[in-house]
Amino acid sequence: MTAWNEADVRARTTTNIPPILATTPMAVAQQAPAPVDVSRIMERFQKLRPMEFNGLNKEPLPPAIWIREMEITFSMLECIEDCKIWCATCMLKGKADVWWRSTQPNHIATHPDLKWEKFKEAFFENYFPKIYRERKAMEFMEVTQGFKSILEYQQKFEELFHFVFAHLKTDREREEI
Repeated sequence: MTAWNEADVRARTTTNIPPILATTPMAVAQQAPAPVDVSRIMERFQKLRPMEFNGLNKEPLPPAIWIREMEITFSMLECIEDCKIWCATCMLKGKADVWWRSTQPNHIATHPDLKWEKFKEAFFENYFPKIYRERKAMEFMEVTQGFKSILEYQQKFEELFHFVFAHLKTDREREEI
């Protein structure tokens, strides 16, 4: 090794200049995140048999339950943000699917990089109007056992708890607190 080469090597090691290999296409490809295989994610998603959502019925909790089930499924799959809306909207059926197909262009126009939180906000605004959530939250605050059995009281408490739990609040509502 010549004096020049030794000095060059010492300079590189003492000044922490990254080696040239770190900038080669092979090294860059190894550092870059692996591309997302959406079909594989969807296949794994479908195997879990997630809950479908058909819109409102007489029971008020299905929208909250559906969102919670989606989030549990996403967690199990370690689903990336970009796939959440895609997977979830595949589970919208009937009137819920019609709602999403009709509102999706507006949401994409206002939020080109639409994320799960914004989807949830739109979903809850449509299926859990704020006035309804506020009414149920008040009902929760006033729930008492009275002449109910412990089991009846517990069931009423758990039913109303869904309406005041933080995961149902939109970003705007969280800021108001």
